[in-house]
Amino acid sequence: KGSADKPPTSDAYCVQCPKGKFGASQGAPSIELCADCPAGRENRFPGKRSIDDCKPCAEGHFSVYGETDKCKPCPQDEYALGKQNSFCTPCPRYSTTNGATGSTSQDACTCNEALFRVSRNEECVCDAGYEPNEENECVRCKDGQSKGSADKPPTSDAYCVQCPKGKFGAS
Repeated sequence: KGSADKPPTSDAYCVQCPKGKFGASQGAPSIELCADCPAGRENRFPGKRSIDDCKPCAEGHFSVYGETDKCKPCPQDEYALGKQNSFCTPCPRYSTTNGATGSTSQDACTCNEALFRVSRNEECVCDAGYEPNEENECVRCKDGQSKGSADKPPTSDAYCVQCPKGKFGAS
């Protein structure tokens, strides 16, 4: 549509697709024809014309479908491997990123104090004779219970258990 000072061939009255979207169709009649960038990508600028304008999220960042105007850093206690993530992965149980956001690997997840990891992808566990409480602190097993031994490390699924007949556990 033109005006007295703009010829009808001008696009001065056309509205750009907003950030997070792109418009591949010429002559689109409404914003509904502006497509969302795919999850794991972002478009920080309005008026983009191609899905190629939707750039992959950086490592440690993510975006979800419909919210692709800007990738967000993974929240604390989560991480995202590689680029173009649509979600972040929680740290293993009893571990933390110590308040850091935008973590790029599980290596950023450290065991809470007094816990350790048996192997790389395992959750954190307490030393033999201890188990985590509600605050994720290691507390000594109660009398009559035991966990692990010096020659056999504890496992993540076996916390303090009742000692079998003929054996005892003392704190």
